[in-house]
Amino acid sequence: MKREKSTMSQYMSQAQVSNEPEAPDTSALKVCSDDQTNVFVTAALDTVGRLVELEFKHTIVPVFLLKILTLCIPFQQNLNKLTIQSCPISDKAICEISTFLPQSQITEICFDESPLPTCNYGLLLERQTQLKSLSLNRCCIDDSDCSDIVAKLAYPAPSCRSLTILSLASNFITDKGGLDISSMLRTNRSLRYLNLSGNHITDTGAFSIFSCLMKFPLTPEEINTKRVRNLQYLKSYREVYEKCYKDIITSFNEKAFDDRSGGRKRITQRRSTIAVAVTPGHGAVADAAFKAEAMTIDIIGRNDDPFSNNDTHYLNGYLYCNGNMSLAYLDMSFNKMSHLSIVKLVEVMRYQESSLRKSEYGLIRVVMDGNLLPAASVHLDQLQELIERATFRRLEGPLNKSEKKINRKR
Repeated sequence: MKREKSTMSQYMSQAQVSNEPEAPDTSALKVCSDDQTNVFVTAALDTVGRLVELEFKHTIVPVFLLKILTLCIPFQQNLNKLTIQSCPISDKAICEISTFLPQSQITEICFDESPLPTCNYGLLLERQTQLKSLSLNRCCIDDSDCSDIVAKLAYPAPSCRSLTILSLASNFITDKGGLDISSMLRTNRSLRYLNLSGNHITDTGAFSIFSCLMKFPLTPEEINTKRVRNLQYLKSYREVYEKCYKDIITSFNEKAFDDRSGGRKRITQRRSTIAVAVTPGHGAVADAAFKAEAMTIDIIGRNDDPFSNNDTHYLNGYLYCNGNMSLAYLDMSFNKMSHLSIVKLVEVMRYQESSLRKSEYGLIRVVMDGNLLPAASVHLDQLQELIERATFRRLEGPLNKSEKKINRKR
């Protein structure tokens, strides 16, 4: 969606390095450099004149200009989109962007048709940022590059909680990349939109991706990792809780002492002795415990482990995890899948429809155009009906139990 360009006012900055005079009808900026190349940057402003977007298109992106941008980022808190489209960029440029990204408020980055020599796009996801959307369409990404990118989105990596949109359309991703994407989706619960159109994924890769959208058994490694994470969280929770509780009780004792002394000043040593002797009542202790718990959650957050006890259960002696219900949009068009993928997808949609919990929606849009599919089939009709019902649920809100029973009867 295109932003309003502040009454569509766009500033074209031209970095000129030649000694020729500037054209009178061009708003230009002359920058000293060794080469003789013009750099065009489009800056979009909002209605009150604040910078909201920078766009490089069909031009070079010099590192020195990104270094200047790094210095300006702290003063441009409304800049939320960076577009570098159809531009030759270097590894140094991507390193510079990854340096200023954590300090910025940028939520959307587009690198469409701007392949890196080493495809090291994973640098953008290594640290905690505000990034929510990353578009890497037509960037010559292969399975190895895909593996590096999605590894940065697996729990508990910093970017696994922030990125909601990932577009990898028209690249060279095969079934191996599909398997890595599936591994990421087993633990990522923030990604909502995934575009894999125009790649080379067959039924094998599609089955891998679809399998994590249904309940799946945990591997021994995942079980061990889950236990370690839970122990680490409980240890951290206990340490923070005890500190918060102690601070609250100390504050209560000091307040109680001040109330009893009528506000008169005492010697510090005597005050401390008497304060320790003050014993809070049962109500005060309960209140302190409640406040300490709230403070602890505020500091370390809730345990959002994807393999938590609420999301896992034992079945026939194996530990299973509920399917990924966070992914809402999946584009698998123009790959190499057959009708078998449609059959599997129908199974996925039925599982999600019967297993949704409150505030969950599951898949509401799946695009399969351009694959080796029949013109018409029973499973295609079933898939269309399931998608329509999923869309209706999203518009109407989460279903209650009685509504779910009615849908199952249908």
